[in-house]
Amino acid sequence: MLDILKSSGNRAYDGSVSRAIGLTRNLPQPPPHCNWCRQPIDVVFQPE
Repeated sequence: MLDILKSSGNRAYDGSVSRAIGLTRNLPQPPPHCNWCRQPIDVVFQPE
């Protein structure tokens, strides 16, 4: 699930970040025994 907490103000940049994160859906699932691997992740992107 993707929640954008604050827009960068640049729709193209925000869209690019959303698409990049969406591509991670193709990654394999973590092993069933790894509970730590299933914790929520906070990612912060800062345009330069």
